[in-house]
Amino acid sequence: QTLQVTLTPAWADVAISSTPPAADVYVDDRPMGQTPLTLEIMQGAHNLRVKRSHYKAWLDDIKVTANRPMNIDNIVLEPADATVKLETTPAGAGVTIDGEYSGLTPLEASLTPGKQVEIRFFKEGYRNTTRRITLKSGDEQQLVLALEPEEQLSGRR
Repeated sequence: QTLQVTLTPAWADVAISSTPPAADVYVDDRPMGQTPLTLEIMQGAHNLRVKRSHYKAWLDDIKVTANRPMNIDNIVLEPADATVKLETTPAGAGVTIDGEYSGLTPLEASLTPGKQVEIRFFKEGYRNTTRRITLKSGDEQQLVLALEPEEQLSGRR
């Protein structure tokens, strides 16, 4: 008797590239290398994450079919938001960012990188205070202000 068996792989080649390149690739939270790269990924559903410093992570669920190559080459990473942490003494001051109410201090806010924003602080019994800042992608900045009571203003006039 002769038995002839043809084995087929239970994986597929998956080519991954990104703009910008040299982004870290994770499959099911396991580091796999940097873009561009081609991986042998077992058939089935997988979580794919591509990330690079100063950029937002790109996430997708992929379904790999055995012996059917895939190209994932349209990954465009967006610049990461900038973050500002706002604190005031006393706490509980209202905050607007570019005229839009954001909440009360202490507060953490995401900002568009590279764009100057106007941050206004206000609290009853205290002088309104305004600051302008511009942050780069991925920057984190802390802004701590001591609000000036209104009665100190009347004594200076």
